[in-house]
Amino acid sequence: MRIIIALAIMAGLNICALHAQGNYNKLVGSKGNGYFNHLDIAVTAGTTGIGVEVASPIGPNVQVRTGFDYMPHINVNMDFDIQVVKESEASVTQSKSQERFNELQRVLQSLMGVDIKDRVTMKGEPRFNNFKLLFDFFPFKNKKWHFTAGFYAGPSRIGMAENSKESMTTLMAVNFYNNIYKNVYYGNPVVTIRDNTIYLPPLIEDRILDTGTMSMHIGDFKDTGKQYRMIPNEHSMVTIKVKANRFKPYLGFGYGNSIVPKSKYSYSFDCGLMFWGGKPKVVTHDGVDLVHDVNNLNGKVKNCVNMIKAFSAYPVINLRISRRLL
Repeated sequence: MRIIIALAIMAGLNICALHAQGNYNKLVGSKGNGYFNHLDIAVTAGTTGIGVEVASPIGPNVQVRTGFDYMPHINVNMDFDIQVVKESEASVTQSKSQERFNELQRVLQSLMGVDIKDRVTMKGEPRFNNFKLLFDFFPFKNKKWHFTAGFYAGPSRIGMAENSKESMTTLMAVNFYNNIYKNVYYGNPVVTIRDNTIYLPPLIEDRILDTGTMSMHIGDFKDTGKQYRMIPNEHSMVTIKVKANRFKPYLGFGYGNSIVPKSKYSYSFDCGLMFWGGKPKVVTHDGVDLVHDVNNLNGKVKNCVNMIKAFSAYPVINLRISRRLL
């Protein structure tokens, strides 16, 4: 009895499915010429990262695509030299700064029991993850070439950099010494324990003031010409964030056969521009924009910032491999 009931239910479901398919075909039209008459799933790879998307026609010459792109985390190292500069100095020679650093290195080693380095390493990585909604227009009869319009949307932070773990000890020592310098400079005690205050001997204070503070020369401010010297934040870290618009319109073109593929698989490419709102911002933890506020940058950070400044719109070149599901 149970077998007969199960067979009857299966037969009923098949009849319903055939009826629904008939109504669907009437709605979308004939194969290859209607609306949503097939569904493709694809994997993509290119300048927007790796991604997945689904696509379906919404007319005889138009298809809609939606999906998500993920940029793998590829580290780029940037090194910054630690310099020791007095308040009264606009700049300092490398040899003089190194001489002062060597002295402070010995002092901090005896005070903290750590061996600090004269260079800090930052690790940068892209974080370019986006949802996308794109419309492909096929103006030619063979439906191979297409023009695309749509948008990408994702977090405003598209990249970041922060100090390496190996540089943490050095940055903590830099903050430790700079805090001593600040207290001496403003005439404050270097240590306060309950109601007891401790000041350094005048000879030591004069020596500290004559040595200067520890910082990293990144570049020069555009408006004043003064050197921009980065110091660690309250957590003894240095960070940089790259920011662009969350909503990014896209225009491009491509070649493929996604609308009328000859098999279940199809291959196509896309090329275009993602408009992310002008030049992105590259902002340090203390709020300085290295793109718009600073010039004469030093080291590898100069190459990274110059590359970002060169693109008011992001170039998109992607390869797509699709498979028809329905």
